[in-house]
Amino acid sequence: MTPYTLPDGNVLVSFSGGRTSGYMLHEILQANGDLPSRCKVTFANTGREMPETLDFVQEVSERWAVPVTWLEYRKDKRWQNWFPLANAGADLQTVMDFWKAQSFDLRVMPGLGNCDGCFLKSEATLAAAWREHPDRMQWWADMEHRTNGAFHKTRTYAELGSFVSRQGDWIFDDENFLCQADDGECTA
Repeated sequence: MTPYTLPDGNVLVSFSGGRTSGYMLHEILQANGDLPSRCKVTFANTGREMPETLDFVQEVSERWAVPVTWLEYRKDKRWQNWFPLANAGADLQTVMDFWKAQSFDLRVMPGLGNCDGCFLKSEATLAAAWREHPDRMQWWADMEHRTNGAFHKTRTYAELGSFVSRQGDWIFDDENFLCQADDGECTA
């Protein structure tokens, strides 16, 4: 029995639309063959995924012949969590090696992730997103403005976008320029 063998009872496999959960889904399929009816694969569409992520979810579903149910997430804890990737000891290198060997891949730059402006991303990653996808990042700034709030306790999306536009490209030559924790000190 492998860490990817389905546990007893009903199982929901949460596929985020990224490489890591795509790898996990592949390994679950390899360990279990066709999934039994008691197992459902879902993709929680937040509405803020990169368009390439949505394409990738569809491509995984079609290429691997696994039905993926698209849904919008709601915080309801009626289930027990299962973590096959952690139990298997799979790391980022395992995931990236797997996708290098496949005939298709997620067409989002590694490090950018699925959610275009997730507030949990580093300041450097969000700054790069402002540079590459200012229209998508503006949505986050607009939501903060609309709610008169902030997604992060030490910065707003508008402030970060303004900073990026004032700095030009030189700032992206060294990631240490954006390594502040809170009051300007470098954490690197």
